Amino acid sequence: MSDKSFESLLPAPVAEMTDHSESAPAPLPGPLPLAAALRTVARFLPPLRAGACARLALAMYAAFVAATWHARYSVEPWGPLWAVKVVHGFWGRIMRLCGVESRIVLPRELVHLLEQGQLTPSVVSFSPHGAMAVGHILCGIGRQRLVPELQLFRPVAGIASVLFNVPLVRETLLLFGARDAKKSVMDAALASGRSVALNTGGIWEQLSVDDSREALFLQPNLGFIRLALRHAVPIIPSYAFGESQLYRTSAAALGLRQWLARRFRVGIPAARGQPFGLPLPLPVLPYPTKWTYVVGRPVATSAVPVAEPTEEQVREVLARWEDEVLRLFNEHKDELLPPHVAQKGLTISSLSERDRAGAGSAGSPRAAAVPVRSRL
Repeated sequence: MSDKSFESLLPAPVAEMTDHSESAPAPLPGPLPLAAALRTVARFLPPLRAGACARLALAMYAAFVAATWHARYSVEPWGPLWAVKVVHGFWGRIMRLCGVESRIVLPRELVHLLEQGQLTPSVVSFSPHGAMAVGHILCGIGRQRLVPELQLFRPVAGIASVLFNVPLVRETLLLFGARDAKKSVMDAALASGRSVALNTGGIWEQLSVDDSREALFLQPNLGFIRLALRHAVPIIPSYAFGESQLYRTSAAALGLRQWLARRFRVGIPAARGQPFGLPLPLPVLPYPTKWTYVVGRPVATSAVPVAEPTEEQVREVLARWEDEVLRLFNEHKDELLPPHVAQKGLTISSLSERDRAGAGSAGSPRAAAVPVRSRL
């Protein structure tokens, strides 16, 4: 099967740029009606001091969040397309200034099947999580409403609930097409004919990320496989080469971070980036990296929906999924990863419930993992 760069699948005006969807947005046709209305109202308001303006702005934002609170659970597109272009264009410029080059690669046969409607809906698994999933959000999910071939998936990306409580991050995710990864939301998306994109490791993989090697840490319930079996849809594996190298990672304070993950369901990475070089558990500028998102072949699950998948059924699909992920990785690792990372291969491990409860040693980010597959 032959793969081709995603750019070559796009119309000529777009294909000539590597990170095509990060070009400058077109100017808007005149002032927005809402902005014009607010300016008109402001003329009749008395002058406000800085403190009063800040309180008013916070009150207005709080009212906006309250009015749009349930958008995180809706599978329908949120916000106008021009806003998606503006926000994605802004972050695209930031990533380019940091030296991050991004592109998406799809198999020719996959695009053909999507055009025929044979793979919608489906479950798209994206790995690895990375320290902050910055590449996935800004270079991958951020394009799913902008690129025609990705629109064929009719995608909804499942994201950790806690991120929808962060101001501005919430609105960015909603615009890009990300939603709360709750089971009910993902079920509703597939039932409506939309595909869902899920990370297979979540916060536990985030805590274990190592920029010097590639490793996946699967959740013990393998929810992405059970979801696909319940709806009898295929799983399409994908791999983001360079995601783990966007930041330099550390195992510092791992025990505390594991406790916080168990207690509050939040992953706090120990990662550092440009320009300060300090280990900070906060988003910082990524290192120059070639970030490439490669989509693999569909993995069959079940011909009919399975309301309660058995452990045997789940393990059978898991074995096929692992084979495709390893094939995808081995086919592209030497071209898309640093040599010292590629030569170590990919390890796929599974976390048990006992490990997640804290029985594993906190001295190593991999102490709580049981190896499933490993191949150089």
